[in-house]
Amino acid sequence: MFVQICVIFHYLLESGEFDVIFIFETWLKPAIPNGLIDPSKSFSIIRRDRLDSTGGGVCILLRKSMKFSEITVTEDVEVLAVDVHTSQVQHRFIVVYRPPSRGPTGKTYMVKLISTLSSLSLVTWPVLIVGDFNCPGITWTILVLPKTIFMTYF
Repeated sequence: MFVQICVIFHYLLESGEFDVIFIFETWLKPAIPNGLIDPSKSFSIIRRDRLDSTGGGVCILLRKSMKFSEITVTEDVEVLAVDVHTSQVQHRFIVVYRPPSRGPTGKTYMVKLISTLSSLSLVTWPVLIVGDFNCPGITWTILVLPKTIFMTYF
């Protein structure tokens, strides 16, 4: 199954259809070189691997022809941010993975995450935030957060 997923992923990279790819919950570790992710070296790969346990991690792949600047995230959250520069406009892309934790640990992490995303969004150009926030029960289409979930996470 893993080999099939890798073949499909490499096909998507080589298709030329994508300039930017966001991956969250990568499960990558520093021992896995970027060459295994993109054998043809068509993309710049920015990663934030989870070092202390399995799972998690975030990654952004940008076609090598794209000009970008990585934004330093100092808080201990699984977040990557880049500013992509074109001749006409600049965009900030942010990818997030929030581990599914509850109680005091989950609340502390969520406060750090919200603070980080708020500060990263304080720019005058468009910002796109993507990822897995592990917030079950939210009705995203109408942006409703049940009270029981609100009390659990906050």
